Amino acid sequence: MTSYPCPFCRTEANLTTGCPGCGRGPDPDAAEVVRLDAEIPVLTARLAAARDAVTAADGALRRAWAQREAAAGRVRAAVAAAARVAPRPAHAPAMTAPMTTATAEASTRLVQNSLFVLGGLLLAVAAIVFTAVAWSQFGVRGRAGLLAAVTVVALAAPLAALRRRLTAAAETVAAVGVLLILLDGYAAWYVNLFGLADYSALGYAGAVCAVTAAVAAGYEHVTGLSTPRFAALLVAQPVLPLLVAPFHPDAAGWAYTWAAVAVVNLAVIHLRRGALTPLAVAAYVLGGLAVTVSGICALAGLALATDPGPVALAGASLVTAAGVLLAAAVLARAGIAPAAGMVVVAVAIAAARFAAVAGGERLAPVLITLVVAALAVAVRLLPSTVRRGPQIAALACLGVPGVATVLAAVAARVGGETDWRLPTMIVILSAGAAALLPPVPVALAGGAVLTLAAPAVLPWSPAVQSRVIIGVAAVLVVVAYRIGRHREVAAGVALALLASTPVWALVSGDSPAIYAAAGLLLLALPAPVHRALTVVAAAVLGFALLAATGDSLLTVLAGPWLHSGARWTGHVPVADVVATGILAIAAGLHGRRHVLWTAAPVVAITAVLAPGAAGAPWPSTGAASLVTGLAGLIVAALRGDARRSAALTVVSAALLGAALAAAPATDVTTLVAFGATVVAGVMIGAVGRTVAVRASGWLGAAGSAYVVAATAGHTAGLPLHATAFVVLGAAAAVLTAGVLLRRRTAESWTLQAAAHGGAVVALLLTAGSPRYAAAVCTVWGLALGLRALVRDTAGRRSHVVAAAAAEVGGWWLLLAAEQVAVVEAYTIPAAAVALLAGWLGRRHRAGLSSWAAYGPALAAALLPTLASVLTGEGEPLRRLLLGAAALAIVVAGAHARLQAPVVTGGSVLTLVALHETALVWDLLPRWIPLAAAGLLLLGLATTLERRRRDVARMRSAIHRMG
Repeated sequence: MTSYPCPFCRTEANLTTGCPGCGRGPDPDAAEVVRLDAEIPVLTARLAAARDAVTAADGALRRAWAQREAAAGRVRAAVAAAARVAPRPAHAPAMTAPMTTATAEASTRLVQNSLFVLGGLLLAVAAIVFTAVAWSQFGVRGRAGLLAAVTVVALAAPLAALRRRLTAAAETVAAVGVLLILLDGYAAWYVNLFGLADYSALGYAGAVCAVTAAVAAGYEHVTGLSTPRFAALLVAQPVLPLLVAPFHPDAAGWAYTWAAVAVVNLAVIHLRRGALTPLAVAAYVLGGLAVTVSGICALAGLALATDPGPVALAGASLVTAAGVLLAAAVLARAGIAPAAGMVVVAVAIAAARFAAVAGGERLAPVLITLVVAALAVAVRLLPSTVRRGPQIAALACLGVPGVATVLAAVAARVGGETDWRLPTMIVILSAGAAALLPPVPVALAGGAVLTLAAPAVLPWSPAVQSRVIIGVAAVLVVVAYRIGRHREVAAGVALALLASTPVWALVSGDSPAIYAAAGLLLLALPAPVHRALTVVAAAVLGFALLAATGDSLLTVLAGPWLHSGARWTGHVPVADVVATGILAIAAGLHGRRHVLWTAAPVVAITAVLAPGAAGAPWPSTGAASLVTGLAGLIVAALRGDARRSAALTVVSAALLGAALAAAPATDVTTLVAFGATVVAGVMIGAVGRTVAVRASGWLGAAGSAYVVAATAGHTAGLPLHATAFVVLGAAAAVLTAGVLLRRRTAESWTLQAAAHGGAVVALLLTAGSPRYAAAVCTVWGLALGLRALVRDTAGRRSHVVAAAAAEVGGWWLLLAAEQVAVVEAYTIPAAAVALLAGWLGRRHRAGLSSWAAYGPALAAALLPTLASVLTGEGEPLRRLLLGAAALAIVVAGAHARLQAPVVTGGSVLTLVALHETALVWDLLPRWIPLAAAGLLLLGLATTLERRRRDVARMRSAIHRMG
């Protein structure tokens, strides 16, 4: 007997007597609830145990598969290695170990779909070619009737394919049929059927697209195929624009037209409610494009219209486009807030433009601010559930005229102009912002901007204006300490006013650099201000300092580059030196724990600026740049880490670059500057703290050594092509150093790469002298060959190949000097080098494929000659030798059982054999091969689909028997 609590009086009841408390009869549902409450925990425990068992079994299965694949891979590798060592005897027993065949690179479905796509594409191209250019062999009625018959067949064939369950084939042929409907329309217009050619071509095209879309939609409704569905959607897009085009609408008219196109896409989405299908996605994408075009046209109409009527019409079109976007978001139930914000932006743009045109040029700024402020108040009245997006959009609309007003106030302040509109606009914008944001911060920010704009209506002197700004900033600082809730806002406004002092110094004629440096010095002192605000103010002052001292910095850093090779000394103002000195003190105060790394870069800049300010003669500035640059780099390399010494490294590198740019004025200064750089680079490379630093030091030393070598050759009076051998000697010395440092792998490879770069420089110095260039290549090939003799198995093979390549380069240069024009004289040596590289690679890497090993060699040997044969008639002897070489490659590849030689040689033989046969192709009409190829691919794809269906049917039958 099942008992349960009575749902009405909570008295214990049962299914026999009911409730003794309230007298109600038995309640089976309440008893069932009690029973199921007891059963559910048991079932939950069983489900948890089953899940644990499934998880354990899944993990065991995955581990088993992984172990099985690893074991099978080891078996395959062992078999492949054994096959390379010795051929398998004919009487060897079959492998009984579990082996897996090579994984297919493409599934049957992928192949089937690819064949369908290619076949349909070829048929479509053939139809277009036939319609456009291949009608000369048929009469007007004959060609129109033939195209109509083909259209009927193309639309009827999918029905037969669907009865045989060949869905993919039906989809492809249906797509071709829809295309043929469009071509039928073109054919009717081309032959002027029923006088159609007398009407507008664009309007007729729109009608054809409309008919095609309707036919495709009906065809999809009858057959259920997806291709006509998408075709109907795509073809329907240009219907309205083509129908409207003959009436020559203006920009606003086009905006309404494209908005209507977007509405059509929304209608498609609304009529097909349900999940987000691919058709709905396509409709959303196409509708989005239509809305975008509509918005662009509306904006163009607003920009071009000059009368209130056309402006109102264009503005309404812009709001309409935004409304369509909002409707799409509502239908999608996503992105409603951004869409509503776009509506607010559209209304603001349209209303602002109308106000500007209606109010005239003088009142336009004030009216625009009134419009956006009123819009902000209207957004504030919206319900809080839908206010988020419009509020952000309204703030953005306020921000655009707000920034423009601030810039105008600054420009008026700098230029000393008076304009009553600026304070008025500031007050209006502040009121609008106060409707959306907390009023106290808005009032503080508006008061600060109003302070800047006050001189526009009060003709004060620059001194009085600066004092007013400083006084307002001081008042704001006091307010920041008195109020608690908006302290950061008040402090930020005060810092913003203080950060603007360099601008007012510039207006009054003082040095902005000193003002900015003094401001940074004050910011470096500890102050109870929010860190983020301090960082912003420091960034503004730093930018002002950089702008004020920019000419001086360009003088010492870029001047030597601009006047390289001349004894040039620039002038630096004393105020800039004082400003950088103050900045050095500020940097030292800010980074007390790491004063060296914070103050040293500024001290270095000051030390280089000082000779220019003092008027010291040449080369004082260059010498100061060289000494400070090398010293800074050495200190950063020996004592600093990457993070702390980054600023010092950058500044020192810039100073060193300026010093080296100024050095070529004389050979002596060049040798001294680059010689010192070689010494510093060797020191950094020898005892630098990190591998990257040491490698950079060696690289700088190598580059400077090449300059020293070239300068020494020039000092000795050697010609340029002879100086190349001096540079090549320096490159050989760098290569030797790299070999000696081979225990330091990264540094060794850096030096060897620098050595190869020096060899390239030496080769460039021999430009115009091919024999000297050949000598350079030969000597460097010898050096690489000697490098290959060093016991270094990691790089021996590559150096052997590189040495051979260098010798081949020398050979090519000698051939060019002798004006040899036979292409094989150049390609065969290169192919031999590539063959040597491939042979060495397969010798040491048993798993290397023949394509990777011998593919480049085969391409270098065969392709240039094949190109010369195919592009012209070619000499008989060359064709014969090419065919013989390809045949020999095929035989050699077959003997060695290598794929690349067999395929490459066979392909070349085939192309040579088809060279003459290809001329017959031009005798056929162009559309016949395309159509034949398309039908062939469709036939293959249909056959493949039928076989896949049969296999699936057989698999299903076997499963049913099991």
